[in-house]
Amino acid sequence: MKYTRVLKLDFNAAEKPYCIYAKQGDCASRFVQIIPLMDGEEFSAEDLTAVLRCEKPDGTVVFNSTEILDDGSIEAELTSGILACAGITQAEITLYDGDTVLSSCRFFINVNPSMDDTAVESSDEFTQLQKMMEEYSELISGIEEDGDDDGDDGDSLTAAQEVTATASPAATEETVEEVVATASQNVTEETAEEVEYEEVGYEDLESEED
Repeated sequence: MKYTRVLKLDFNAAEKPYCIYAKQGDCASRFVQIIPLMDGEEFSAEDLTAVLRCEKPDGTVVFNSTEILDDGSIEAELTSGILACAGITQAEITLYDGDTVLSSCRFFINVNPSMDDTAVESSDEFTQLQKMMEEYSELISGIEEDGDDDGDDGDSLTAAQEVTATASPAATEETVEEVVATASQNVTEETAEEVEYEEVGYEDLESEED
């Protein structure tokens, strides 16, 4: 059982904010497919690292990995952690290519409260960081194996450097606190386009159906 919401997000424009509706406590069932745009023109995220960054109503943040689909679009799961807190969650997609960082306009996730009082407790979530550290550990093991086999660890070392360079600008030596700050940086800064919920009703936040 899988529901996917398709959004077209521009990486070079501040547009009318999109709003996705979801339910607190849902798990492994809700996804967002992002079609990336640049000045209204579609482009492919192939060969890039895409991260879903969110700030939930309670102030906890998300820095999660995504999947690049064959057509160059981006699929992100709305995990149980993202949907743990009812209310309006701010979100964006950030693309990494080496030292280059590019972020989309914001979109919003309206998480309706659950009647289940056993819902997951809301906390920070960093699946991209966890993925990067796992890949880094595997590559370090490869370096050790290369050294045991033939003394040549160049290939594995290069691969390890590529992983740490592309997974995050805060690749390997930042503390968890610094990663939290990095993950929440864009979604917490006030901008001229920031939505005032008192003035804009939820019906005005709804995206037009494609």
